[in-house]
Amino acid sequence: MNWRRLNIILFLVFFVTLVVFALLPETCFFMDMGKPWQLQPFSHEDSLSQVYKDKYKILDKKKILFYEKDTLQDVAVILVDAWGVPLDPDALKEEFSFFEEISHEFAIHRRLVNRNVHAESVELRNDYDEALYFFGGDSLEYGRGEYIPKLGFNEVLFCQMCGDSVMLGKLDSVIFDRAADKQNRTLFALTTQTSREGNREALLGTLARIAKVAAKYPDVKFIVQGTHRPILGTPETRRMYHAHWVPVVIINKSGF
Repeated sequence: MNWRRLNIILFLVFFVTLVVFALLPETCFFMDMGKPWQLQPFSHEDSLSQVYKDKYKILDKKKILFYEKDTLQDVAVILVDAWGVPLDPDALKEEFSFFEEISHEFAIHRRLVNRNVHAESVELRNDYDEALYFFGGDSLEYGRGEYIPKLGFNEVLFCQMCGDSVMLGKLDSVIFDRAADKQNRTLFALTTQTSREGNREALLGTLARIAKVAAKYPDVKFIVQGTHRPILGTPETRRMYHAHWVPVVIINKSGF
């Protein structure tokens, strides 16, 4: 055997070994080696429990606006960063509780990819007469300044380091100012960011503020949903959530 053939064989063995190690499930012998979250494969987190299936409406991968049948209501779509469906049903019950005093329907929605760009590209694409987008961060983040207008938005508002409370205040103000305009259907959209690292207290605070704004506008349909499960926090936090499901709250719906 010449050296060239030996080198080729060694390279192929090395390559195959790398591929096998990358694809082995978490239950294998080296599951505690501390791989970063990006390389950790999914295990049991993708299957909804029967408790969820019995209690909530289950929606497929189609965007929520696909189910929006009426033509007269203004709609506000709020994407809550890193709001996934927890494995513990009691945790989701607490999160939904902020909306119980408002006209609502709770659902669980299939999300194919755990990325904000995917969630926004699917859920916010629209053909409304007027469409406004709000984000309390830099327009360069994920390239939002470029792709958000292409989704059908004729007005965008970025406010670097403003935070969710400020942007929800701006959303509140704009909805109020446009309430008298009955000529055009308007889509308002906001992506939050406070809870992006999986901080539960931050998430609960964001949901409480959203519910407070939504309660003020019974003529506006609010669609509040998660972008994906927490993926920027610790692996332990990530494993507390289903892989490809997000919560949804439909508020003041006239048809769904």
